[in-house]
Amino acid sequence: MPAGENAASAPSLSGDQFTPTLSPSFIAYVRDYLLDRQIDPLPLFAACGLPDSMRNELDPPLPITDICRLFTHTARELRRPYFGLELSQGYHFEAASLLILAFMSAPTVRDAFGTLLRYDKYVDTAIETRLTGTGGLSCFEVNLLAPHGCDTEHLSEYLMGFIVHSLRKSTRMDLPVSRVAFTHTTPKPLRILEAAFDARVVLGSRQNALHFDEAFLDTPQYTANALTYDVTVKALRSHFAPSGHNGNFMQAVHRQVLLQYKNGTPTVTSIARALQVSARTLHRLLAEQGVRLQDVKNRARAERARFYLRQTNLPLKEIALELGFSELSAFSRAFKSWTGETPQTCRDVGEPRIH
Repeated sequence: MPAGENAASAPSLSGDQFTPTLSPSFIAYVRDYLLDRQIDPLPLFAACGLPDSMRNELDPPLPITDICRLFTHTARELRRPYFGLELSQGYHFEAASLLILAFMSAPTVRDAFGTLLRYDKYVDTAIETRLTGTGGLSCFEVNLLAPHGCDTEHLSEYLMGFIVHSLRKSTRMDLPVSRVAFTHTTPKPLRILEAAFDARVVLGSRQNALHFDEAFLDTPQYTANALTYDVTVKALRSHFAPSGHNGNFMQAVHRQVLLQYKNGTPTVTSIARALQVSARTLHRLLAEQGVRLQDVKNRARAERARFYLRQTNLPLKEIALELGFSELSAFSRAFKSWTGETPQTCRDVGEPRIH
């Protein structure tokens, strides 16, 4: 366990506090794809238990399982093995969400990625993104928090394809991709994916990722618009950023805690900086929720551990590393102090009782 941390019991939780979700805008993307091909979307949506009317980004978010089910069912019914890729290439920018408008109107590619990293954590809690660089290469990672058995193939290919397609439009250049990695495996030929990305495609990776020339980040976007960017960023702050009343606020704090544990110990200052609020404001927002930062750290890791243990097949050692523990034994002790059960018991027997 990181130095200076304690494994005090997490605060009481009622129900399933961590449900990875996506914006209902994903329904609109599929609807537009179908309408472009003169296909009635209602039967496909009804088969997945989803209403066509839920398409506004301010509508309640949907579990990632619902969106993946829609993507998979549509691909199967239409016999489109590359449905996710096709969906990304036919995206309707005229009906883009606030986040995509901000992404496209940013001054440079670096600003576009920065905007996505800053605000998508409030819009899509089932998607974790990270941008890293080393040796002249940048890596844009996308981690989908999907339960075991949830088919993410088409959603993953959509997300990677959308980034490349959007940047080609905004810069009027081909994104200099050297490699594209996907977490899923598939029997379909890779030649179409490799032709679309103009890069080598690798399956069965730990994360979905785009590897590209780091110098591309400083490329200006021809779709840049200072007024649009200013207005959309302000709207994102108003509607989605932490306010103390936003239902996604605690999930955003939890996400930062977990991301920062991968590189060290999160602090009020580091979390506040990532959320673009002052340390004083973060203290106040946490106080309004009736919690301390240490409570949040314990709760975040307890909830995520429960999700990994019950909903994925990740080995215990990998779960420990994901949660900031260098040793499995330290993770096991902490998890038992949070829940009263060992990680293996949680995985084998059933849902833990977090107290």
